[in-house]
Amino acid sequence: MTCAITTLSAMSVDRAEQFTLSLLIHYPQYLLWGVLAAIIALIAVNLLVCSWLSLARYLCRKINRADSPAGKNTQAVEVPND
Repeated sequence: MTCAITTLSAMSVDRAEQFTLSLLIHYPQYLLWGVLAAIIALIAVNLLVCSWLSLARYLCRKINRADSPAGKNTQAVEVPND
């Protein structure tokens, strides 16, 4: 602990940088928790976006099937020229 304080005192940094370095030296678990929380948040956002896109594709297919006439052949029929 005294080594960290001596090191920070000997460095020529401003108070904000000294505060950040002090946090990293004395409380590294908070940095790890922050990184872990950010990763979990990114995974949650990714799952939400993927599920939203999956739902949109499903609804688009469902709507397109509802628009097509049921029981009829939807292929084009050639009419001979007279």
